[in-house]
Amino acid sequence: MSIQKTMIWTFFIVMAMLSFTAENVLARVIDVSIVNFIFDPQTVTIEEGDSVRWTNNDAVTHTATSTSNPSVWDSGNLSFGESYIFQFTSSGSFPYYCKIHPSMTGTVEVQSATAVEHGSSQQNIPVQLFLGQNYPNPFNQNTIIRYKISGDQPAHIVIAIYNIQGQKLAELVNGMQSPGEHTIQWNGKDHWGNIVSSGIYLYRLKHDAFHQIRRMTLLQ
Repeated sequence: MSIQKTMIWTFFIVMAMLSFTAENVLARVIDVSIVNFIFDPQTVTIEEGDSVRWTNNDAVTHTATSTSNPSVWDSGNLSFGESYIFQFTSSGSFPYYCKIHPSMTGTVEVQSATAVEHGSSQQNIPVQLFLGQNYPNPFNQNTIIRYKISGDQPAHIVIAIYNIQGQKLAELVNGMQSPGEHTIQWNGKDHWGNIVSSGIYLYRLKHDAFHQIRRMTLLQ
């Protein structure tokens, strides 16, 4: 094969790889927490190509199952700490429920890429968040939680501590935060200043429809 043909094939391969990478960068994963027998948030609005990730943070088993017949998706039984992710490739309204506890319902609203594109000629860089693992973990008295906000605008952030039953124990952050890396310390105490007992606890980062939850262990 001539050098010229090799260069042409290399060019097309690189362009295909760049196109694939761009599509995946633009796609998002929106988190829904299953906690206290509810889907939180109950309704999420995403764009075509985005995915939703359901994470069970309850001590009992749940599912996230499309109500359409046949089902568009079915997570199957999710035990505590397990997640299920599904990518939405078409627009529309997609209601779902828990097959084990049918009173638990939620909806995924998917906007078409064309509608989003024509909705505004000038858009801000979307907020992207990362929640790091606390350090040290396990911990005895104090632990540091690290999180990062990407984008070009401040974001309203909520960071809260929950026990394994999904009950909120403390709220560490609730307000506007500037882009960049941040840290917050938890001293192992609840809302009322009581030191909580040894065990596994959850900490959640929330911004609009985005949720991310991690676990940590307190050893008194």
